[in-house]
Amino acid sequence: MRADNWRETLRDCVVLEVLCKAVLADLRELTDRPLNLSYRVPLEELSRWAERRHHELRRRLREQGCFLLNSKRFDHCYRVELLYGGYQQEALFSVELVKAECQQQMRIWLTEAQADNR
Repeated sequence: MRADNWRETLRDCVVLEVLCKAVLADLRELTDRPLNLSYRVPLEELSRWAERRHHELRRRLREQGCFLLNSKRFDHCYRVELLYGGYQQEALFSVELVKAECQQQMRIWLTEAQADNR
């Protein structure tokens, strides 16, 4: 395993955390609106899938000696504080990049869900 692999895992972890939060926010919004079809079940499944992957990645980060301390969204970036190698560090992620990666994760989930239904 490469020494910098934790950075990729961290990025994926942040993306899945944001995806979980976004899906839950969308579910709250849908609850208040009358709809012809129910989108609740697929969104709940997506949320569970993303949460499982997020916890798996956090575990993997801990195994690599990387501990997430705090994360916060600002106007144009997500700021993540972490402890790695005994040093406190921060990582910044573009909001636009994270949104694009969330869309990609949704496509992965859809592809996996379709494959499971075959």
